[in-house]
Amino acid sequence: FGKRFSYATVFGATPQTVWETLRSAEDDDGRLIYPEIKLKEARETRKTWLGANPEIERWWATTVQRFREQRYLTEPVAGWRRDFLDGEDFNELVNFVPQSSGAALVHRATLRLVDGPVAELPFQRWGPGTGLIQQGHDALVFEVPEAHAERLCGVVTEAMTQTVAGHPVPYTAEAVIYRNWKEKR
Repeated sequence: FGKRFSYATVFGATPQTVWETLRSAEDDDGRLIYPEIKLKEARETRKTWLGANPEIERWWATTVQRFREQRYLTEPVAGWRRDFLDGEDFNELVNFVPQSSGAALVHRATLRLVDGPVAELPFQRWGPGTGLIQQGHDALVFEVPEAHAERLCGVVTEAMTQTVAGHPVPYTAEAVIYRNWKEKR
């Protein structure tokens, strides 16, 4: 509940969207977890949570103001810029920097692991279908021989844990080993 609620809220979801997000949550068997939640409860919980965390709405206002002044936003990791040519959209504005920063951090780690000086996980290192097999905006998936998994788990964690100039808190990540996709749940 907490993860779904806080992520939806912090990224600017309306009370209606927060409610729909919570009501659509399913357990591993496909059963709805929170079908009894009412829109009024979601609205009141969101209002209370934002009241207890005023920095969220200040961040939203600062982001929108920065866009209005510059007519674009940049993310701080790689300096990627978005011009929002379709105009001002609140959700797109407040989601751009955190989402693109996550992607930029993963991009940095990917280059380091696949092409960098310590490139321990180049494409097809152990044959077809090994090495990097998937890069998402905030995750990497590698296929490696089991004998190398533990050591490479540490290598991936190290590559994904980064600092960014001007940011006092490091970005951390932890690699996890799975024997197959079904285990990942």
